[in-house]
Amino acid sequence: DDEPLARLDFLSRLHRHLGQQPRHRRQQEARLVGWRLAGHELQELRGAARQHLQLELRSHVSQPVLEARPLDLHGERVAYLDEGEGEVILLLHGIAGSSQTWRSLIRPLSRHYRVVAPDLLGHGDSTKPRTDYSLGAFSVLLRDFLDELGIARATLVGHSLGGGIAMQFIYQHPDYGQRLVLIGSGGLGPDVGLT
Repeated sequence: DDEPLARLDFLSRLHRHLGQQPRHRRQQEARLVGWRLAGHELQELRGAARQHLQLELRSHVSQPVLEARPLDLHGERVAYLDEGEGEVILLLHGIAGSSQTWRSLIRPLSRHYRVVAPDLLGHGDSTKPRTDYSLGAFSVLLRDFLDELGIARATLVGHSLGGGIAMQFIYQHPDYGQRLVLIGSGGLGPDVGLT
């Protein structure tokens, strides 16, 4: 049966094409090119494979690339997303990630909370200076970032490197932290268990 191979080939071509596009055009390109490619490929697929590919393609193009806002902080540009109102949830991405990592969560969360997701220095659309990239340095930068936005307390959600930064932030600046959520966090080590 050639259906799985056709599906993989199609997704590979679509992913390769989208990866070559500037970030702000990916959603538009995904819709235009993806559906054009999908029309050809879907004719070759039948049954459940065709339905699965249609659903997968829709999920890839339905998550909009959100426009980041710039903030000048200590002479460096920090890009960030800021949606909603109310209690603040600060989303911290992992290494080699960006605020866009969280885009599928931002809109649903922003219905009830103010959701802020920065591109950490050296990541995403923020500047990439030759500077201190230690957890402590990120922690100080986040404190100043929250001060600039007028945020006194936040729930921190950290993934991977972002989890390590969130833990350091709570340690250094406990008054800013309301809650801490760690997802596959860095900095815990093998001796930490769930009990």
